[in-house]
Amino acid sequence: MLEPSLTTTTVLIGKAKLSLPDPLATPDPWDTTFMADMFPLWLTPTHGAAVTLNGDAVPERINGVYFDLPDNLSFLQSCDLRITLSGDTSEPITAHAVLPDSFSITSPVENESLGFDSLRVTWTHSDSCQVFTVQVTPDDTASHAKGFIQSLNDTTLIVGRTAFADSVTGDLLPGGYHVIVWALNGGWKRGLDLIRNAGNVRNAIGLYGCATYARPRGIRVY
Repeated sequence: MLEPSLTTTTVLIGKAKLSLPDPLATPDPWDTTFMADMFPLWLTPTHGAAVTLNGDAVPERINGVYFDLPDNLSFLQSCDLRITLSGDTSEPITAHAVLPDSFSITSPVENESLGFDSLRVTWTHSDSCQVFTVQVTPDDTASHAKGFIQSLNDTTLIVGRTAFADSVTGDLLPGGYHVIVWALNGGWKRGLDLIRNAGNVRNAIGLYGCATYARPRGIRVY
């Protein structure tokens, strides 16, 4: 993951168990929680794995979480992941992705005001990007604003007023918001795709990818 001021590598490793409800059980038709989670997973962290990115070790910080702040990553660089589990003699887990090129948000400008109940977001192209993700979040973490997140292949997007409105009343909520855009390369799929296609990791089920962030823009709603 690369953004203007920070480079991070994060790997989460665990053994997952898929647990489905008893197929013979009869659900209560009034029980709205029945099968609310279509794919409940129980994850047991994996300790002591040897994790490398392009041959450089990624240390384990807490049980099952491997994290580093590498200073040798660059845009458009191939990033090869290799994981060898402790005491496992099988083939190592491997994955490949490319770190997308740098890019920038061209609209809105910093501290721009929301106009006509919508916001136009545009950004420059990023080589090796497979999909962009746009997110709008309120600066106040206690805000009831609905926010916004969407992935697309274009470089322009209109964000409607609902992103800046109370999720219950629909009223616009004044204050500061941040527009975030990142470019992704790798196996970025939904959970259902992960179960169907096993992701993009060899010798394991999982997702691996690289992300480059543009510098966020702050806007105001009055």
